[in-house]
Amino acid sequence: MLLVRSGSRRVRGVTRIVSIAILLSALCPLPARPREWDRKSAEDSLTEARKLRSELNESQDASREKMLACARAFRQVYLNDPHYGGCDDAIFEEALVYQELGQKFGKLPDYKNSAKLFRLLLKGYPSSKYCPDALLHLGDLLAGPLEDNARAQEAYEQLRKQYGKSKAAASLSGKPEPEETPKESSAAPKTTAAVRESVGISMVENIRHWSPAITPV
Repeated sequence: MLLVRSGSRRVRGVTRIVSIAILLSALCPLPARPREWDRKSAEDSLTEARKLRSELNESQDASREKMLACARAFRQVYLNDPHYGGCDDAIFEEALVYQELGQKFGKLPDYKNSAKLFRLLLKGYPSSKYCPDALLHLGDLLAGPLEDNARAQEAYEQLRKQYGKSKAAASLSGKPEPEETPKESSAAPKTTAAVRESVGISMVENIRHWSPAITPV
């Protein structure tokens, strides 16, 4: 049993690192050799990012440059050490900053970056306390500026099923639940692969087929 649990933790760790590496590949050149994770720098980056976030919250009219600087500061946290306990916090906050950038400046790439980061949180840190809110925000982004209502309903449904007692799920009370599609007796049963493909964001398993690179803006 101990070996199974240890192996499971290693698999999650590898998945997390690969997810983050793919996300950052468009922004940062990958090191030629494996690097040592820097826990102290990750902690310092989170402290600095929270300071910048606080300044943004207090500002009446924060510039785009300052908001992007805050997002980059949060990114440094998981770039320095993806195993650090504050990484999920950093990814969630970075996603929120990009969502706010989209709302303030009306640029679609900001909304897309936000959605990619929420997906990264859900994929790389599935036990995070931020997952319910990440699903809610992701659903709202897909239902709103990203105009993908089918995927939005998938996110909402995942939120209802996995985190039904959360505050995020309670906030869905005003949103209509997706209608069930009548089953056709003549239809052939779906294979496991087909079912996973139809679910989309909620069943992403092979990170090689998922490319959440942040769009430079």
